[in-house]
Amino acid sequence: MSSFEAVFLRKLDELEAQLAKQSLEKPVARDAFEFGHASGTLHGINHARLAFLQLLEEKEKDATSTQPRHPYSL
Repeated sequence: MSSFEAVFLRKLDELEAQLAKQSLEKPVARDAFEFGHASGTLHGINHARLAFLQLLEEKEKDATSTQPRHPYSL
């Protein structure tokens, strides 16, 4: 994993922690919509992290593969 990739993942973790902390600071004043918004945002960050990790895993597999890739494949 390159330093850019590690920094990107660390920033996602920091953003997730910051949003979780903000959501828990005043839970009494929040309604169901705000709870859903916060939950969705945190889920989106987690989804982005998992997609990025999957992309890195596929990149590593392609780098170690002995078969040539088709030029138009993703």
